[in-house]
Amino acid sequence: MKVLVDSNMTIYGVFDPPAKIELKGSRATLKELLKELSDLCKSVEFIHGDEIGSDVQTILVNETEHYYLDTPINEGDKIMVKVEMAPLGGG
Repeated sequence: MKVLVDSNMTIYGVFDPPAKIELKGSRATLKELLKELSDLCKSVEFIHGDEIGSDVQTILVNETEHYYLDTPINEGDKIMVKVEMAPLGGG
């Protein structure tokens, strides 16, 4: 099953939204999507155990806000994952 994932974050050569993400099986949940995104973008905490990761600010599934990992995701859904990370820098 494929879903379209958009984000306010781009990782050059790894994640360039909007991206089509392939999930296994015909039925998936938000948890499975966040695990897939975590595997793809290891520097971002999309999921932490059985909770949404600390880097995730907002998740919209078809323009509706969701925060439960058991939220079902269907073929063709449009998902927006807004990420907030501390800026990298040094002095």
